[in-house]
Amino acid sequence: MANPYQVEQDVLVDAIRNNKPHNEVDHAATATLVGIMGRMASYSGRQITWDDVLKSQTRLAPQTYAFDAVPPVVPGPDGRYPVAMPGITKVL
Repeated sequence: MANPYQVEQDVLVDAIRNNKPHNEVDHAATATLVGIMGRMASYSGRQITWDDVLKSQTRLAPQTYAFDAVPPVVPGPDGRYPVAMPGITKVL
């Protein structure tokens, strides 16, 4: 059986050498969205549907991109970051 990691590289190199289109955007976007669904489900303790994620107004990105920007989650007075609690943490 062929090593899937090698096959992936072979296909990419073949596309580059032979000027063939090669686009993995759909796979990458789907994988990312599934990861976000898992995070939302584990944080909320709820079953999350594909539509829930697509319609969600939750912002996972920082407000600004800068080295001195305040991150969306900061440690508490004890220096520890808050832990998501299933069924308590709100994500949608």
